[in-house]
Amino acid sequence: MANQGKYINVPVLADQLPIVEKVVRPVKIGEKVERVKKHLLSSEYEDVVKPIFEDQVVEVPTGETSAYWADYVALCQSMDKTMNSLDAEGYDVVQITPITVAGHRHRAYSDCSTDWGYSFTKGAIITAKRRG
Repeated sequence: MANQGKYINVPVLADQLPIVEKVVRPVKIGEKVERVKKHLLSSEYEDVVKPIFEDQVVEVPTGETSAYWADYVALCQSMDKTMNSLDAEGYDVVQITPITVAGHRHRAYSDCSTDWGYSFTKGAIITAKRRG
């Protein structure tokens, strides 16, 4: 982040969250030991460990990312790292400006229509001033 000026602006962008689908899948919840014959005609037995499964609803990534939802925990960690780096380089943070994206949706029905607006944070610009 080396800069020769008195002020510096550093953009920090949020990673978009992956889109997931909820599906029912068998999930291993434990194991059990069963005593079974060593082979079909044998009179000898052995202990065999077998998994125990239960059907559960799990979230599976689709490979796509959301245009609307961001990983804000990772964004906070990135901002912490950036601000600590600026401090180590001799800068004081003077302002943090959110980067927002806005839009609207319209839905028409046979007897009426509706509109709504939304916005979400895509990141931030950190403005810092050189000490001294």
